[in-house]
Amino acid sequence: MMSEIAGDGSVGPTSRARAVLGPRPGVVVIAALGMLAVVGVLSYLIWSSQDSARSAARQRFVASATIRSQLTASLLSTTGTSLRTAAAKVAPSAPALDRLVAASHLGYAAILSGDGVVVASSSRIPQAELRRIGARPAYIRNALKGTSWISGLQPSDRSGRPMVDWAASFNSPLGRRVIVEGLPGSLLASFLRSFLDQGSTGRKIYVIDSARGLIASSKSTGLAVDAPLPRVLARARGLSSRSIGKDFVVSAPVRGTEWSILVAQPTSALYPGLAGSGGWLLWSLVVVAAAVGLAGLFLLRRLLIGSQRIAQAVGELELLNETLEDRVAERTALAHQRLAELQRSNSELEQFASVAAHDLQEPLRKIRMYGERLGARGELGDDSRGDVARMDAAALRLQRLIDDMLDLARVNSRGGALERVDLSLVVADALSDLDARLSDVGAMLEIGELPSVIGDHVQLRRVFQNLLSNALKFYRVDQPLRIRVASEPLGEGCCAIVVEDNGIGFDDQYAERIFGAFPAPAWALRV
Repeated sequence: MMSEIAGDGSVGPTSRARAVLGPRPGVVVIAALGMLAVVGVLSYLIWSSQDSARSAARQRFVASATIRSQLTASLLSTTGTSLRTAAAKVAPSAPALDRLVAASHLGYAAILSGDGVVVASSSRIPQAELRRIGARPAYIRNALKGTSWISGLQPSDRSGRPMVDWAASFNSPLGRRVIVEGLPGSLLASFLRSFLDQGSTGRKIYVIDSARGLIASSKSTGLAVDAPLPRVLARARGLSSRSIGKDFVVSAPVRGTEWSILVAQPTSALYPGLAGSGGWLLWSLVVVAAAVGLAGLFLLRRLLIGSQRIAQAVGELELLNETLEDRVAERTALAHQRLAELQRSNSELEQFASVAAHDLQEPLRKIRMYGERLGARGELGDDSRGDVARMDAAALRLQRLIDDMLDLARVNSRGGALERVDLSLVVADALSDLDARLSDVGAMLEIGELPSVIGDHVQLRRVFQNLLSNALKFYRVDQPLRIRVASEPLGEGCCAIVVEDNGIGFDDQYAERIFGAFPAPAWALRV
């Protein structure tokens, strides 16, 4: 063994290592290296999977933006074809162009010769526009080459509206010509917005020109034509695809125009849950794994340090087990004693309830008898007769309460042998006692097929009679009373007996209070 104390009395390296890592520092060091390896591999796997998921999401987003720009170009190309076809039928004169402007809600229109000279124009075309067209900008030069082309936002016309020039070549008897139509920016924005809104949930889509003027946008942006772009998109100049702030933005040119489409979507919605906003969940696993590893190292150190204490604790546990059996036996005897006392107390309470209910019957009958005599006397006034009637009603309610107490005492005290009982006969027997009440109320009965069950005939009859009696007591006066008794199989030889009506019912919060007094065997019926 290595010496723990040097000759000069100082503590050696081995002692210091054991003071920090425990009696077996080598085991703790190996465990720590294993824990670091696991955390490192887990971190790499999470980073790699999140990076792959984000890259795939970005590629899909870029592809969708490219497809949208191609669809926009195709839509405009189709419209350009229609424009060329219609232009060939327009005479190169101011009146004809004026009619075209009025019919198509344009700002102006002009026709150019094959070498770019203005042949005809609408009467209200601004002179600045004629000069711009005559200077043959890029979109005019492209149109002269036979390609339909759309300009960016142009200065406002006489009405103060920003315009967009659409130049398309067409063949005429005099050779190739070019028609230029000035489209109001608001009209073009409305036309494009419905197209941009399709499948744009969670995204903001902008159509901008080469000068970064806003031509159109989806409804989600809340911007109108020629409105300033959001500040975050100021960094999107010449952008292909890039994360800007909390958004991922893609820029794609629109073929045949001086436009680009910008599509922006929050990265929290773009990336999958565990690679985006929910990525912290995976990294929390790394933190948890590291915390568990550190806790494991601490526990391992404690285990190594406390091995002797554990042996001592085991000895104490054995001693405790020897005395535990005596304690359990003592507690069990005490529990049995308390159970016997509780059963005796319940029995005395049931006997008391039964005796008290019987003893109260006689004075109650006398109260009702004398009340009837008082009510029959002719010298009583109306107020006295009302008092006597209210006294008799209160005595009647008390008698019903006593009857219910007797029923409860009989239910809780009865313990006869169970037998097979036909529930159809039980229900018929219970209904025979309620014929008069059924006729008075005019109740409609629906008695389904009922099984034979193992139970107590008397208690089952009392249950059905009480349920049916309650239905006849608490019904709605504004609609006919309907009572249904049916059986619903539950499987494994069990069934549920349903007694339902369309009466006033009771709140579910009082169900336990109402039915808690009855023993479970009266409700759990086995076929």
